[in-house]
Amino acid sequence: AIEAARAGEAGRGFAVVADEVRKLAEKTAAATGEIESVLAQIRDRVAEAVAKSEHSIKEMEQSRQLSAATGAALEEIVASVAGLTEEIGKVAEMAAEQQQISAAVLTHIQDNERHTDEASGNASNCKTACEGLRDLSHKLTAELSRFKISAGVN
Repeated sequence: AIEAARAGEAGRGFAVVADEVRKLAEKTAAATGEIESVLAQIRDRVAEAVAKSEHSIKEMEQSRQLSAATGAALEEIVASVAGLTEEIGKVAEMAAEQQQISAAVLTHIQDNERHTDEASGNASNCKTACEGLRDLSHKLTAELSRFKISAGVN
């Protein structure tokens, strides 16, 4: 601009161009500053996004590990339930066997009760028969005594 002023009339056009170049340079410098500011913001946001992504990756890994542990625990539960089901089946079989044994014992008890009743009836009949024999024996003894008395008198 100084050189254009020294050049006189011919330099005026150059001065205008130089002034425009200066304004353009100022605008370029300002735009470059804005671009640097925007780039800094973008870098900050990218760094923040990367940090959040890394945090998300860590959380996903933890979730994967928890899912694996949960799967293992569920497999153990399924195995335990299968074992319990088998044990319950065995208990049910044993209960059925106990029921059959109990039914057999009840049948034997009822048979013994019937035999006892029969034996009691037979014992009662035997007692009655023995009492009849005793009475008959007394009568016979009495008749024999009379017979001895009759035989001794003659």
